[in-house]
Amino acid sequence: MTEKEYKKLIKLHSDDVFRYLVKNIHDSEVAKDLLQDSFLALWNNKESVEFEKTKQWLFTTAHNNMLKHIRYNKVRENTLETPTTTELNTENEQFLDYLLKQLNEKMRQCLMLKEWQGFSVKEIAEILNLSESDVKVNIFRAKLKLKEVYENK
Repeated sequence: MTEKEYKKLIKLHSDDVFRYLVKNIHDSEVAKDLLQDSFLALWNNKESVEFEKTKQWLFTTAHNNMLKHIRYNKVRENTLETPTTTELNTENEQFLDYLLKQLNEKMRQCLMLKEWQGFSVKEIAEILNLSESDVKVNIFRAKLKLKEVYENK
């Protein structure tokens, strides 16, 4: 991978990866750090990453970096505090954020990768290290849960 290709990948994928991280950890500053770490890892592994699979590789790396960060903070703080949310611009975004918080982490991540990022079930399974059937079940349950919460609101 050349430096020019690398810069192109940053332009293509940084916004999507950043949104994924912010929606999951609710802290834009930490998300920026994790995003930077993910792209640095891509550069350090530029010889072994296939250009066609860089988006999936970046999401996998960002996801793993996010999990490491969460685990580190849980150990360090020794609590299960909920991270503070960033200020949202519209009522629709606030409602969407509320709906997503009703899902467990696995359902939320599967649904976001499928619906917002357009990954296939197979790609999601690889990113999250789950079976394809587990991904399908989590997406199905997430949609049911969102429908239930929406109808009861």
